[in-house]
Amino acid sequence: MHKINKVLFCLISILFITALEAGELDNSSDLSSIINSFMNEDSKLKEKINTAGKQRMLTQEITKLVLLIDLDIKEKRNINKLTKASKQYGENLNTLQSDNEQITEQLQIIKKLWNPFQSNIEKMIHKKEQKEAVNYIISHNDKLLTVSNKLVNIYEKSDSSMNYLDKAKLYTVNLAGRQRMLLEKMSKEKILSHGDHKEYIDKLKSSIDDFDLALEKLKNGDSKDKIQRVTNPKLIRKLDVIEKIWKELKPLYIKETLSKNEFSKLIHQSALLRLESNIYVKLIELESEY
Repeated sequence: MHKINKVLFCLISILFITALEAGELDNSSDLSSIINSFMNEDSKLKEKINTAGKQRMLTQEITKLVLLIDLDIKEKRNINKLTKASKQYGENLNTLQSDNEQITEQLQIIKKLWNPFQSNIEKMIHKKEQKEAVNYIISHNDKLLTVSNKLVNIYEKSDSSMNYLDKAKLYTVNLAGRQRMLLEKMSKEKILSHGDHKEYIDKLKSSIDDFDLALEKLKNGDSKDKIQRVTNPKLIRKLDVIEKIWKELKPLYIKETLSKNEFSKLIHQSALLRLESNIYVKLIELESEY
């Protein structure tokens, strides 16, 4: 809870108790509502950062699914996934509406990019002008990722009254959420690097390094980036699970050429690791001590 909120909370409690003792109030429901509002303020901001972070991941998941559809890999299943991912991105834009002027401006920037992006997704779903749609999505997904990422950073810095510890927690939510995006980004880059887009080989290497570095920070902390060393047993156990899956998955991203079975394993293990990473972000969002 922020310092200013603690002061307000104490003042409200004193006034409420005084009124209750004087017989001016019949029950404590109003106080409970006020307490919950203040207690949940930080959690609400974590939730917003989590949701905004999912948007980053969705830009890359959508692109990966478009590429799999273009390669005629489990087309029906991936079209269904693409439909759901596109719908979720649009719904999240509405969820992220805010009174904050900077957030509102960034959402407008995102929507201007998202609308034509979504139109090309619809072409893939309905099998119309798919070649043009694939080219558009490949060439525009990184820009959509960039503006979506900026929204997360704006949310992270949106409350200047937060103390060092609270800011550190928000940064941790952001960093852990970014891992989900990197998994989808690496899968996208692996597919593209196998085709005519050899420039993605170096991009994939960079993404792998980013994932490794973030995992190290989440486990052992980083004072420079305001990351606390994890001591919460729940978080430690989940990070151990994540690290174990990553050790199996990483060689598949690194290997130059994959067999059909290896490629299927990469897609499966990546989805599993994303699920575990999502659970970890949710744990951070809910836990008060890291």
